[in-house]
Amino acid sequence: MPFSKLNSMDQFLTTRDAARRLNVTDTRVRQMIRDGVILRSIKIGRDHLIPLSEIVELAGKDRKPGRPKKAHDHDL
Repeated sequence: MPFSKLNSMDQFLTTRDAARRLNVTDTRVRQMIRDGVILRSIKIGRDHLIPLSEIVELAGKDRKPGRPKKAHDHDL
C-alpha cells in the first residue's frame, strides 16, 4: 500500500512485533499480508511495517486457531 494512504499518526509494528501480538509466527503475518487479511502495510526490504490499528482490529476478530480441515471424498 502506498505510504500516502496510511495515517501519519499511526504507530507501526514490525512483522515480528505484529506476530507476537497476534500469537502467530512472522511467516504467518507475511502470509496474512499476501492473502489480504492484513490490508495495510509498508514493505521495507524483506520486512513490513504494519499500523498498530490494523493489528488491534485484527486481534479483536474471532479467528479459528489452526489449519482449516481438508475436504475428504466422503464430505463432498
